[in-house]
Amino acid sequence: MKQLRKYNLVGLLIIAGMVFGSGIAPAEKPADDYSFLYQNLPFQMAKVKLPAIPARSVNIKDFGAKSGGAVSNTKAIAAAIDAVAGKGGGTVVIPEGLWLTGPIVLKSKVNLHAEKNALVLFTNNYDEYPLVKTWFEGESMWRAMSPIFAEKAEDIAITGEGV
Repeated sequence: MKQLRKYNLVGLLIIAGMVFGSGIAPAEKPADDYSFLYQNLPFQMAKVKLPAIPARSVNIKDFGAKSGGAVSNTKAIAAAIDAVAGKGGGTVVIPEGLWLTGPIVLKSKVNLHAEKNALVLFTNNYDEYPLVKTWFEGESMWRAMSPIFAEKAEDIAITGEGV
């Protein structure tokens, strides 16, 4: 059974690499030119305003994160996000490696940046996902927190070449 899980994870990683590694912007466009997304739309749409995020950055390793997929980095990633949010915002860098974590709670003016060859793997430990009050089909209910979560946050981003 353990070996089957190993092969399932390897298959998932290969598929994720094929899907996300190809990029979405055409090669002839600069990385920051998204005007092609607004061409030939069947409706009027204002351009999405890019988030305003300060230039400071922190690395999750500086908050105790350990690569390899064996140790949960939920607290380290949360501490890195809290650190930049406490200073008015910035970028939280996830470097190359395999990073196991529970939910990531984004805050205002925070950019979560996964560098090339960084893979964030969300744990299947249900104890790491607290219950949050949400709405589904117009009804209020309690559900497990999503792997990436934000509430009443502005100017947030997830960037980088990682998965």
